[in-house]
Amino acid sequence: MKVAIVGGGPAGLVAGLAAQRAGIDAAIFEQTRSFRRIGGGILVHSNGLRVLQALDVLDGFEPSIRTTQRLRAELADGRVVGEVDYGALGVPQNRCGVVMRHVLHEYLFDTATRRGVDVRMGHRMTGLVRDGDEVELQFNEGRTFRAGIVVACDGINSATRSAAGIDAHRVAIGEAYLRAVADRATAEDTIREIWGDDGRRFGICPLPRDRTYIFCSVPIGEWDRIRESGLGEWVDSWAPLGSEAVNLLRAVADWSLASYDELHQVELERWARPPVFIAGDAAHAMTPNLGQGANSAMVDALVLMRILGGAIRGGSPLERVAAQYQSIRKSFVTRIQSASHRMGAIAGLRSPIARGLRNLALRASLQFSAASRGATLLGAGYNPAENQYLEPF
Repeated sequence: MKVAIVGGGPAGLVAGLAAQRAGIDAAIFEQTRSFRRIGGGILVHSNGLRVLQALDVLDGFEPSIRTTQRLRAELADGRVVGEVDYGALGVPQNRCGVVMRHVLHEYLFDTATRRGVDVRMGHRMTGLVRDGDEVELQFNEGRTFRAGIVVACDGINSATRSAAGIDAHRVAIGEAYLRAVADRATAEDTIREIWGDDGRRFGICPLPRDRTYIFCSVPIGEWDRIRESGLGEWVDSWAPLGSEAVNLLRAVADWSLASYDELHQVELERWARPPVFIAGDAAHAMTPNLGQGANSAMVDALVLMRILGGAIRGGSPLERVAAQYQSIRKSFVTRIQSASHRMGAIAGLRSPIARGLRNLALRASLQFSAASRGATLLGAGYNPAENQYLEPF
C-alpha cells in the first residue's frame, strides 16, 4: 500500500522519515523546487525534541540549537509575570530552544535524502480523484501518482484538504508579527518575552554563535511601509520596552530576511476522511504564543505513521486508524490551540485596569504549583496518551 505525503515541510519530512522506519512505502511531494531561507524561527519544545530522538536524528541536530530550561514573561519595568522551569518537569527532554526554520528544514531534508526517502520536488498538487480503494493525485505538468493513503501536510491553505472535501474553519486573529535574527548575543540564556503597556510584545531567544532570534508585534499590513521609509523611527519606538530591545533591533543586519506574518487559526471537525489524513497546520494552524505549531505538526506526523504502520501490518481498516489518530491528537492539540490564543489576548491587554488585574492574577498563579505545572506540561506538549508513539523505534 503506497502512501503519498503532500508537503515537504517539517511535518511532511518527519512523516517520510517515520514511514521509512515503520516499513511503509511512502513518497513526499513538495511543490517548491528548492527551499528558501527565511527569517522565521521555531521554538522546539520537549515534544519536538522527542520526535527527533524517536527518529534517531536528535544527536546530529544538537549543534544547531541552544537549549534552555527557563522561559520568562516580564513587563517593561522588569517585573516578572510568568516563569517556566522545564528542569522541574519529570518528562523526557525537559528543555527547549529556538532554531531557524530553514535550519531544521534543511537538516530533515538532508537526513531524509541520505536515508533514501523518496522526496519529489516541484510537484504542485492540482487534483485528487478517488478510484475505488485508491486515490489518484494529479500534479502540475500532467504528472500523477496512485496511492492507497494520502497524508496532507501542505499547510494552512492545504490544497489536499480542500480536494478531499474536508471543511476547515479559518479565523483571522487580527495580529501580525515580525521575526528576525540579530547579530548580537543576548544577556542571558533564558527565553524571554517583554509585554509593553501599549499591548506590544518583544521576544528574545538565544541562538548559537552569539546571535539572537527576536520577534515582535507590528501593525497589520504596515511592515513594507515601515521598512522602506520609517524603520529608524519604528526601532526607536521600542525604547519603552528597554534598551536591549532597541539594541537587538539595531543589530539586525538584513531586514529583507525578516519574516512578516498575519496570524490565523484553523479548526477542523474531523482530521481524516479515509484514505486522506490531515496533519500539521492543515489540521490546526495556531497562534505562536506557546511556540507549539511546528512541534504539534511533527508529533502529528510521527503518531499517524506509527498507527498506520501497525494497521497496515495487521490489516486494520483505515476508519479505525482515523478514529485512533483523532482521539489521541485532536482534543490535546485543541487545548494547546485555545491556550495559545488566550495567552496572546492576555499579553496584548492595553487597559491599565485590565493589565493590573492580569499581572496580579499571573503572579498569584505562580504560587500554585499544581496549576503552574499543568500549564507548563501543556506548553511543553506533554500528552501521556502519546508516550508510546514518541519512544525510539
